[in-house]
Amino acid sequence: LSRAKWGLYVFGNFEMLRGQVGTPWPDIIEDVQKRGLLSQNLPLYCQNHRNTDTFVSSADDFSKVKEGGCSKICGIRLDCGHACKRMCHVVDMDHKSTQCRELCSNVKPLPCGHKCTRRCYECRDGCKKCMTTVERSLECGHTVRMKCHLDPLKYLCPYPCGKSLSCGHSCTRWCHEPCMTSLHCKHRIPKLLPCGHRVNIPCNVNEADAVCPQQCTARLQCDHYCSGTCSDCQHGRLHQPCSHPCDRTLPCGHACKFPCTDKCPPCKMKCGNYCEHSKCQKKCGEPCTPCMEPCKWQCIHHKCTKKCGEMCNRPRCNKPCRKILECGHSCIGLCGERCPEYCRICHKVKVEEVFFGTEDEKGARFIKLQDCGHVLEVTGMDQWMDQDHSQGKTIEIQFKRCPKCKTEIRRSFRYGNIIKATLKDLESIKTAISANAATVDLKKASMTLRKLRNSLFQKKHCDIFIEYSKKLKEDIKAAQESHNLSAHEASTLDVKVKIAVTLGDLLVKLEEHSSDHVFVISDSLIKCNEVLNDMKVILRVLKSSSYLTPQQVSDIETELKRISLMVNWCEIANKIQRGQGQTIPPRTKDQLCKLMQYLRLAGYGSKAEKLTDKYYESIKKVFDDARKKCSGLDISEKEKVEIVKAMGLSQGHWFKCPNGHVYVITECGGATEESTCPDCGAGIGGRSHHLRDDNTLASEMDGARFGAFSEQANIHNFDPQDWM
Repeated sequence: LSRAKWGLYVFGNFEMLRGQVGTPWPDIIEDVQKRGLLSQNLPLYCQNHRNTDTFVSSADDFSKVKEGGCSKICGIRLDCGHACKRMCHVVDMDHKSTQCRELCSNVKPLPCGHKCTRRCYECRDGCKKCMTTVERSLECGHTVRMKCHLDPLKYLCPYPCGKSLSCGHSCTRWCHEPCMTSLHCKHRIPKLLPCGHRVNIPCNVNEADAVCPQQCTARLQCDHYCSGTCSDCQHGRLHQPCSHPCDRTLPCGHACKFPCTDKCPPCKMKCGNYCEHSKCQKKCGEPCTPCMEPCKWQCIHHKCTKKCGEMCNRPRCNKPCRKILECGHSCIGLCGERCPEYCRICHKVKVEEVFFGTEDEKGARFIKLQDCGHVLEVTGMDQWMDQDHSQGKTIEIQFKRCPKCKTEIRRSFRYGNIIKATLKDLESIKTAISANAATVDLKKASMTLRKLRNSLFQKKHCDIFIEYSKKLKEDIKAAQESHNLSAHEASTLDVKVKIAVTLGDLLVKLEEHSSDHVFVISDSLIKCNEVLNDMKVILRVLKSSSYLTPQQVSDIETELKRISLMVNWCEIANKIQRGQGQTIPPRTKDQLCKLMQYLRLAGYGSKAEKLTDKYYESIKKVFDDARKKCSGLDISEKEKVEIVKAMGLSQGHWFKCPNGHVYVITECGGATEESTCPDCGAGIGGRSHHLRDDNTLASEMDGARFGAFSEQANIHNFDPQDWM
């Protein structure tokens, strides 16, 4: 049984082992009992206290001797003079690593006057810092409880500061930390935001920079209420797309899964068209490939000779089916159609159940619909299927449905031509949608975008456009490679490119100014960065939207008009700052200031009025008139360009009299005679190719920096861009 030399301990359920017949265990147990060696517990002998035994019979009993000895206290005298208070242990019997947990026995007070309160083992090398807790006052005035040895001057006060800030709120930092200013105050207070909403925001957040969490209450063009927040909708200027589900029934029969839209996109569900030969594997909105297998509609009286995907060229057969059912009775169906499973005799109640009203007539024939399995009387069903087609009415393009369960009827020999006519109409719709998508010239859009990117390359502020144009370029490329581009997707890309072109033109007008440049007219001013930020908002909307709703397009167009007017205002302000607006009367300047104030607030807030087309044209006219006066020519920019183009002269041929009236010197551009200004009578021109001292170059006409006949003109009027 074992090779043990001095003894053997066996742990187990001996009553269970006693029942193991055919094994040595019954004999072993009987022998052990005779010798008196069977016991209910195990004796453990202590190495330190030899007369002490511990008996264990369960796992919990070992906790009595967890140190390996017995349950008595060790009691050995340590080097410090105290007795070991540990339970009898067999590890570290020489007590070299044992820590005495008694209080320090040093009776001599510490330098501070307190008695040492540390443990004996901590003071083995002499008493250390005093750990007595005392109450002391700090420099800040707070009283704290601290350890005696700590320096009050270096102690970090654990109380909150509580001092009053300039905003009236209390400082929330700890007393030992430097006091914060009102610029860091996070106390939430109600503030009235520029959008008109009153919300709780941190004290240090400026009203103009705060995020408004209030629900947008605008009613969109689709007549639903906007689901975005005030900040999401740029405070009413650029609304979030309507999130209401469309749920309109598409011609294919599926419900539109697209969010609310004026025109549903092609269905993305799996196509449900199938015939006797195969099933379409395309998406529902994609044009189906017609089945080219021979049509299977035939009986002993008629046979269709067309392809399965073509209109059948045989009539419906109204002869009774000649087949015999399993019950032995005649089929109640029609020749060439699938046999109904009901018998006129065996299922009389079921067959004659009134629906059309002709079911119980003598000789009534029935047809089984393959899509839903319902069995219907054929004359009533024929009228149901033919009622709209036979009357020549304009009907909604959709499949006929079972009059009992409303399941679409997509497969039936008898009504095959009606189904195929509907399929033909649906395919016409799909083809028209594809044709609409094809009208968008993606190649032209790509070239327009490339040209725009090149024109803005390495120019100021182009960074806000390059990132967006990169994403738009990838979208156009993916659309060009797609064989199933919908009109929805194509029109969105087309709109995005047009918006990008408009933004690019506006960026070019601000190109010579830094983002922190300030445009000023009288007491009205605006930073260039403010206009650029409004452009960035539009770019973010375009980048995050795969499809633009009519509401979004309308909002963006309105916002672009507002921004374009602001850019025009900046151009006028720049000319005035350069001294070109001397002819603008103060009244017009006041009007310009008021218009800038209006443009800043137009459409901003739940109750603000948006920039209308009428307002846009009126403001644009005021700005155009102001630009004319800035040029000193009293003509528009367009008229100026047309005049310069009509003259066909190189740069440097346009000059001004002392009063700013413009005139032109033809041929070489050098003054060879003097005359008088027809507007004011001042002297103009010059002699020997030298301009009068009181006349100047009219660089605002053609951008020339020097007269055409001058030493500098040979190089300085050369523009490298003309040769690129």
